[in-house]
Amino acid sequence: VAFSVLYTAKQKIEEYDLPAAERYLELATAVLGNKEDAIYLHLLALLRLKQCRIPEAAAVRDEMLRLHPEMLRDPVVLCNAAWLCVHENKLDEAANYLQQATALDKSIPQDYVYIKALVLTHNGLHEEASHLLASEVHTNEEDFLTPLDVKLSMLYSELLCLSKNIHAAAQVMKPAYAAACRLMGQNHVLSLCAAE
Repeated sequence: VAFSVLYTAKQKIEEYDLPAAERYLELATAVLGNKEDAIYLHLLALLRLKQCRIPEAAAVRDEMLRLHPEMLRDPVVLCNAAWLCVHENKLDEAANYLQQATALDKSIPQDYVYIKALVLTHNGLHEEASHLLASEVHTNEEDFLTPLDVKLSMLYSELLCLSKNIHAAAQVMKPAYAAACRLMGQNHVLSLCAAE
């Protein structure tokens, strides 16, 4: 039962249905009987991050790693820790987590690409970030399957704008906006940002 509840919470986080994710994580604590489960803590840190409650997310991440240092062998956990470090403006620590993640798993998931591009961008390495993102960005609205696809396009578009390539940026955002509306609805924050 606990696995099912935690899996549903993970899905809700990925869908940006954060109130539902919060409810499922509360249910998970009742089923688990404690708040020290490694997966529960990982998901709670991710939820707090997506809620922009960065200090709370960092505290939960630190507690998870203190109680469950074995989680540092999970590339997904390392990528999420890196993402949080970017939000904490701890870019060297973020780069370290990303390096550990790729040492464990050579396949590069989209979330790694997004986080790595954020680190490069924050370090002023716009051309490197653009090159990294270029192969991940979709040009057809139908190819966008997740909110992360939209976020990759948004970041790439910003980098194109910084390099004064406004026309290319608009071409990237046109399918991204349509996909954001399809995936999350026209009034979702990602859709509104894509419209900008």
